[in-house]
Amino acid sequence: MPTIPEIRVRSEVELGNAVRRIRKVRDLTQAEVGDRVRLRQGTISSMESGNPNSRIDTLMSVLQALDLEIIIRSRKAAADDGPAGGDPEW
Repeated sequence: MPTIPEIRVRSEVELGNAVRRIRKVRDLTQAEVGDRVRLRQGTISSMESGNPNSRIDTLMSVLQALDLEIIIRSRKAAADDGPAGGDPEW
């Protein structure tokens, strides 16, 4: 499984984009992710589109399916780390 760099996320849209990018790196379709956690493909699509009404339990299920976790820290600490986003080409 490819190593995924840390990605800074500060909005629903950024979260959806990060999930989509990682799903594609892992060579999974939305339907395959949905099947892993018993969610419809449309639910995965909605989350990847940045839908602000996505449920937290849905997010956590999708992160689990992609073998990801959330780490919470202050924005100041993140700003001290320099630019985020990793390599945009992965």
